Amino acid sequence: LTHIAGGGIRVPDAALYRQGKVAEAYARGTVVKLEAGEVKKIAANLTAEERRFADAVFDYFNTMSKEEVNAVSEKLLGYPVAEVENYFPINTDDSFTKKDFESIKFDGSIEGMGFLKERIKSAAPIYLRDVTDVLLRSIDQHSRYVGLGVAVRNFNKLWGVTAGNYLDENGPGASSSVQSTVKQQWGETGRKYIEKMMSDLQTGGKEQSVYAEALSKVRSSYAGAVLTLNVSVAMKQAASYPTAAAVVGWKPLILAFKNVGKVDLDLIAAYTPLQWYRSQGFSTQELGDMAKRGIKWPAALNWVQGADLLTTRILWKAAEIYVREHNPDLQRGTPAEIRAGESPFYKAVAEVYNRIIEETQPNYTTMQRPQLLRSEDTLLQNLQMFKTQPFQNFNILYDAVGELQAMKRAYQVEQTEENKAAVREARKNVGRAVSSQIVQLFVFAGMTFLWNAFRGKKDKYKDKEGEESFLSAMGGIGLDMVSGLLSEIPFGSDAWELGSNLVSGGKYYGVSDVTTSAINDVTNQISNAYKTISGLLTGDITDANTVRLRLDGAADAVSKLFGVPFENVENLGKAVYRIGAKALEGDCVGEYRYLQLTTDPTGSHKGDYYDLLYEAYKKDPAAHREIYKRMIDSGYFDEKKIKSAMEDRMKKEQGVNSVDELERRYAAP
Repeated sequence: LTHIAGGGIRVPDAALYRQGKVAEAYARGTVVKLEAGEVKKIAANLTAEERRFADAVFDYFNTMSKEEVNAVSEKLLGYPVAEVENYFPINTDDSFTKKDFESIKFDGSIEGMGFLKERIKSAAPIYLRDVTDVLLRSIDQHSRYVGLGVAVRNFNKLWGVTAGNYLDENGPGASSSVQSTVKQQWGETGRKYIEKMMSDLQTGGKEQSVYAEALSKVRSSYAGAVLTLNVSVAMKQAASYPTAAAVVGWKPLILAFKNVGKVDLDLIAAYTPLQWYRSQGFSTQELGDMAKRGIKWPAALNWVQGADLLTTRILWKAAEIYVREHNPDLQRGTPAEIRAGESPFYKAVAEVYNRIIEETQPNYTTMQRPQLLRSEDTLLQNLQMFKTQPFQNFNILYDAVGELQAMKRAYQVEQTEENKAAVREARKNVGRAVSSQIVQLFVFAGMTFLWNAFRGKKDKYKDKEGEESFLSAMGGIGLDMVSGLLSEIPFGSDAWELGSNLVSGGKYYGVSDVTTSAINDVTNQISNAYKTISGLLTGDITDANTVRLRLDGAADAVSKLFGVPFENVENLGKAVYRIGAKALEGDCVGEYRYLQLTTDPTGSHKGDYYDLLYEAYKKDPAAHREIYKRMIDSGYFDEKKIKSAMEDRMKKEQGVNSVDELERRYAAP
């Protein structure tokens, strides 16, 4: 009341607030002062529903949260800190607060959180805020303090441990410390890594500049456009399932697969929050960033998240099978105990399940994301998009090999049977880790093959003569597996692309910054669209299909800036159209219809039409006549150029250099 009557309430500018410009809305808002009687009058006019909600919020702050916060503060400080009666958080207008610049002094630690500090009597204005925003922000802060306060304090004590001088065979030694040992083993980079990790655990990240924030929005929109309704990525999500073999082995994964869709989500929620957390969108880096920004597609459209949830739910069953096999005497408990989260069996299942999720599946949680994905550098964020699972796969191998080396060192120091058994188990873990990666790479590459085959994109699965065979298909899948393996290393996929192009003589376009590329695409495509429309008006362009194909590019580029999955919908539609066209007109003629829909005959893909005609020439005379006629009728191809293109393909296939050496010349149908 002192704030409200003395300084007033800063009410945000409504128009700016509705546009999502919250900080600007408050900065340009209006301060309104109210007397105590006016405040009571507002409270008296609350509806019954508003009163029930207010009571629930009051109960959270003054009962549930208060008890939990005090239980932790008594461990940390020796006394309760949540002692304010009828507590509700308020945000004071910092324009009236004396303080250092944030860049000079900022305590972002858990024990430095604002809600833990003692209130100071003040009449500065306070912000008028949505009670749900206040509640959710408080829940985030309070849970961080309750869950991490003691753990962080303990780690800080360990991190600060030093040892006094000691004597060894060479005489007096120097002081030792945990931090100096870390630096000796991993260098200054290792020490900074741990400090960055502890900072990320305790703070919500630094506030970005207006420009970085704008680029982050473009990146999230781009990710939304790429991932939503994406059949290919949803299919590939299944590749994360076999990686769980690194934790539980293959038998539980194989047996659990029959339980697809047969999982009790309430049971999982009683023992671990990880499945619920993923259902809110927090799995991969891109989905997590979108969820933080409030971008959430309906489940019917978000196939990638749906595939992730389906995969991780089956893993609960795999954890059950693993625990049943290794701990057959564990008691399940009564139905009431099971539902209350008190079953010893399901507690053990939850421990295994959490290990599977944290160590093998894509995660958005701080401890499970590498520093590269937690970087606040906008450029690094853009360069490492869609890398959550590849980096997790690298860590599976790295951890398994590192553990084996550690067990070997322990056995060298003390050659006991126990240490010998630990080495054997570590070797098994390496075997499971390696085999899990081989299988996941094959599944990922196999799903890529199926999607490309569905869309008719089969060039990389053909041999040098342009023929498809089992061996050529396996060769293409093998190359995709190598590419997938290298993508687990930062910039490894870029190195692979560079090497592949050097070998094949193709073009390498450099490292791709997604946000910049998206903006450049829009600029280029809008320019192309302008030229196309100009050509249409002047009569230089008369073919409606050419106009459509060129405007498609502009629509796709613009849609990615706004998070609309235009390309994914279009690709799915085209794939269905291709199947229908081939069913109605046969493989070759149907494929020609599909080419007309997807490929500009005036552009760089003109050769696709010649390739199809040559395939029909060899396999289907009737289709050859029909496609030839349609190509001539289109006006984009003439008989001389077709003849030349066909004979070029004949020379390549027969391995000769001149037309005179051909077995026979090409004749138009």
